[in-house]
Amino acid sequence: MSKIQEAREFLSDIEAFPPKLPHDPTLLPKLFASLSDKSFMSMQGLAALVERSQSLAARVLTVANSAMYGLQGGVTSLTRAVQVLGLVELRALVILFSAKGSIPDSKLPRAFPSRDLWEHQVRTAMLARQMTLIIEGTGKKGEVALEADSIHTAALLHDLGKVILAARRPAVWAEISEIARERGCGFAEAEEVYWGMDHGSAAAAMLNAWGLPDMLTQMISWHHHPELTPNYKLETHILAAANHLADNNRSLLTDAPGEAAPRLPERVRQLLPDYAVALESQADSLKHIVLDAKAEALATLMTGLAKKTERYLLCRTRNIPPSS
Repeated sequence: MSKIQEAREFLSDIEAFPPKLPHDPTLLPKLFASLSDKSFMSMQGLAALVERSQSLAARVLTVANSAMYGLQGGVTSLTRAVQVLGLVELRALVILFSAKGSIPDSKLPRAFPSRDLWEHQVRTAMLARQMTLIIEGTGKKGEVALEADSIHTAALLHDLGKVILAARRPAVWAEISEIARERGCGFAEAEEVYWGMDHGSAAAAMLNAWGLPDMLTQMISWHHHPELTPNYKLETHILAAANHLADNNRSLLTDAPGEAAPRLPERVRQLLPDYAVALESQADSLKHIVLDAKAEALATLMTGLAKKTERYLLCRTRNIPPSS
C-alpha cells in the first residue's frame, strides 16, 4: 500500500468510526446552535442543556470554582457557572472537554505531549480572538463582520488531528515525529513528507463526523495552507497566523535596547499583509497573551480532570473503591 493510500484509509477510518464523544452526540451541535449570535436561549436553558451530560456539567463547575475565576467554592449551580463564565468561555470549555474526553490520554503513546498540545491550542485561540478584534477595528473588512467566536473555536481544535493520529496510528505518529526531529522541521511538514497530508485533514474529518459547522472544518483543514482554502480565506489566514505566533514569538517578547515596540514574526506579516501595521501597532496586547498563564493553567486543569475521570471509570469497571 502506498503512503497516499494509507492516508486515504486513515481518513476513511475516521469518517466511518469517529471517536465517541463523552456525552450524547447530539449535544455538541445543539450547544453550538444555542451559543450562536442568532440564538435566544436563556442562561437557564443553556445550563439545562449542559446538565444533560453529568460529566460535562461536573467539569464546568470545577473550572468555574477554580482559582482562574477567583470564586473558589462559591459556584454551586450550573446556571451560576454559566453566568460566571459567560457564553464564549462556556463554549470554549464544552469544546475542550468534549474533544479531550473523546480520546483519553490512556489511548495515546506515553511520549505524546498531551498537556503541551492543549496549552498550545488554548493560547492559539486567545491570540486568534485578539487578532480578529484588531483586524475588525481597521474597518477594512467592510460590512462583512468576521466571526470572532468561530475563529476562536477553530483555534481550540486546530491540532486535534495530531491526537487522533497518535491514538489510531501510534507507529505512524512516532515515525512522523522522528522525521520532524531529523529534519529540524515542523510536525505538519514532516507529515507532508511521510504521506502527503497534514493533521488538519484528520481533524476536519473528525469534526465533520460530529456534525460541526462547515466553517470550522474548513478553517482547521487548511490552517497550514490557508491560501488553498475555498472559503473563509481571511478567517483561515488569521488562524494560521495565530498558530504560528503561539510557538514563534521571540521577536514579540524582545526587550532589546532601542526596540520601540514588540515586533511580529515575519511569517505573521506575510500571512496578513493588509493588517500587519494594525497588528504591529497593538503588539503589546498580543505579547500579554503570550505571557498570560491562563492557557497553561487551563491545560493543566483539563489534564488533571481527565486523569481523575479515567481513574474513576477504571475503578467502576473493576469494582474498586476510587480512593484505593
